[in-house]
Amino acid sequence: MKRLSIDKPFYKRFMIVALPIVAQQFLRSVMYFIDNIMIGSLGESAIVGVGNANQIAFFILITMIGICAAGWVFAARFNGEGDKKGIKLTLGVCLVGTITIGAVFFILAVTIPQQLIGIFSKIPSVKQAGGDYIRIVGVSYIFTGISLSYSNVLKGCERTRLPMITSLVAISVNAFLNYVLIFGKLGFPEMGVKGAAIGTAVGVFLDAALLVIIPRIRKSSIAGALQALVKYRHELRPFIRRFIKVGTPMMINEVLWALYSMVLVVLYNIMGIEVAAAMAIYIAYEKMAIVIYIAVAHSSGVMVGNQIGEGKPERAYEYGKRFLKIGPITTIFVGIVMFFMMPLFLSQYDISPVTIELTRYVIYVFIGIACLLVFNFVNMVGVLRGGGDTRFCMWLDIAASWLIILPVAYVTALVLHWPVYFVILSAYVSGEVVKLIIGFRRFASKKWLHDITSGIRNEHI
Repeated sequence: MKRLSIDKPFYKRFMIVALPIVAQQFLRSVMYFIDNIMIGSLGESAIVGVGNANQIAFFILITMIGICAAGWVFAARFNGEGDKKGIKLTLGVCLVGTITIGAVFFILAVTIPQQLIGIFSKIPSVKQAGGDYIRIVGVSYIFTGISLSYSNVLKGCERTRLPMITSLVAISVNAFLNYVLIFGKLGFPEMGVKGAAIGTAVGVFLDAALLVIIPRIRKSSIAGALQALVKYRHELRPFIRRFIKVGTPMMINEVLWALYSMVLVVLYNIMGIEVAAAMAIYIAYEKMAIVIYIAVAHSSGVMVGNQIGEGKPERAYEYGKRFLKIGPITTIFVGIVMFFMMPLFLSQYDISPVTIELTRYVIYVFIGIACLLVFNFVNMVGVLRGGGDTRFCMWLDIAASWLIILPVAYVTALVLHWPVYFVILSAYVSGEVVKLIIGFRRFASKKWLHDITSGIRNEHI
């Protein structure tokens, strides 16, 4: 086998898949950052309130990703096999699942907005700001499901350019609307957090609309996915059975991980409004830093899945080894950039010196442990999932998050009363070291290489 160190086709394929993902994720992160700064000018209650509302959106997003993650795994396999019908069925199932979830949370956001924000904070000003935001932005949850479904299936098919372009258009519109509606520019009324919610909702709708319309105009192989569910309804049973078998561990994993993240946010709110605001600001910074890691992880899953779909498990394993090196190496470059850009980033906020100081130390901690976090992220979210080893990833992630990280965070924060940056350092290092040891042993064993579409082919789908 040709050595991957001189494997030009590998790197060419990696760049084709990864660069649009980097661009898309970076644009989204910049938009989140801009939103955060604009809202930050309204005070710490607005930052925390909208940040808590975004935690609800994050839970919804992660739940949908649980479905769509199975979608890109299947799409990668079907793309490797040249099975266009399988790709359409995959997209159709993802759309039904994500739209259903979005509709449920849209109803909750409209009917009980302040009660949802009250999960995180009991401060009236925080509940008011968050409730105003989520009541409007709730409609976007349905369109988020559509965008995620199309983006992930296209990603699995190594067609990442279209989601990048639609994200650019949507984010540009979002930024413009946020500016004019939050601050009342160009003759528009000054709407504060409500303006931010309108801008976000319109941007998400536009992203979804373009992803639906453009493939239809181009007569793409993914167009007409919902119609395919009806057309091939007599063949759906074995497909859905296999999709559920592979997707359920991902769904459970993502939902429990989102709940775990929400519990951490509740913990930060208990530690005080300065800590909660610092973590909300840190998340905006982190989102820009992790775009490269997300691209490496998702590219690894797609390329590993394609190789297995093409009947080349050994090549898939070699690709996995390469990606496990690429991921941590990128942390050096990203860490340097984060360190030197941090003063400029923090200077954009009109908040207390205590909040600024807490945010700075939290960022230092992230830079210090990034290599460990990224290795595990690429291995579990990318390589092992791309190989179809979803159940193992689920159990390892649940055990590390709920049995190690959360208990350590609770004890250090509420019993020992450590500063938030020491809480994060002790909790994450404890859990991630366990994931590193067990996860790497699983990779080395090659037990994660599964042919998840063989049962579907055998049943003539």
